[in-house]
Amino acid sequence: MQMVQLKRKWKCPIKANHSCQTTYESTQKLTRHVAAYEANQTRKGRKPKIKSSRVKSVIKSKNRIFKCPGSEKTRKDGKWVVCKKEHDSSAFYARQVNTVSEGIILKFLEKKIGSAGFVDNNGTTEGLFDIGVYDKKLKSKVKYTEVKPRNPGRNGEQLLKPGQRDWAIKKMNLGILCDMFFYKEKNFVFYHSDPTKLTMKNIETFSQPWDEEKEKALEKISFKKLFSDKQIEKLTVNLTGHSVKIIRKMFNQPRK
Repeated sequence: MQMVQLKRKWKCPIKANHSCQTTYESTQKLTRHVAAYEANQTRKGRKPKIKSSRVKSVIKSKNRIFKCPGSEKTRKDGKWVVCKKEHDSSAFYARQVNTVSEGIILKFLEKKIGSAGFVDNNGTTEGLFDIGVYDKKLKSKVKYTEVKPRNPGRNGEQLLKPGQRDWAIKKMNLGILCDMFFYKEKNFVFYHSDPTKLTMKNIETFSQPWDEEKEKALEKISFKKLFSDKQIEKLTVNLTGHSVKIIRKMFNQPRK
């Protein structure tokens, strides 16, 4: 009789209601998931809710710490100053991916609209879409845009949360346009989709919970670079104070 060795799995320690795989095959995958969750909660001005100090200590011990070399910047009291921080690489990387993925769409929409209107980041308000657009060429004048990841293993994160779905339905009932951009990212290289216009007929397809039918719809989405590597480098520095080179070096450094 052949013995089958079972692979150890790690349970997600996040106690707040959120979308994830529940269990992960490695601490590295679990770390990335927790880091993305923490970055998202911090960006929204909320305190992350994570249980099990044992699991948290395992994750923390596996994290990589990167000390900025003094060439990068960080914001302090609204001003750019030299960054001397020791960053948790996974959490820092996740925050910068969120920031730059949205920043690319902001820049893209600004370029598209030109002098006909303006684009604004809606900040961290719960339930709202990421970006608000005023465009006098639109019949409704106003449009809201949400940016979601399309990377493998992020099934729930790439769909609208219940609060976002309900909020979008209210706006569409008022004749206000709502759409979504999706992005793929690997090694801090970004590819974005064309905008998907939301309607009363398709909004459930792009809303949680995830299922295989929704995945089939998502698989039909194509992606492309919206800006050159040089433009993304400049945008990244403007948004984060850190260069793409340093962000990649930070995340790809070997574990101790």
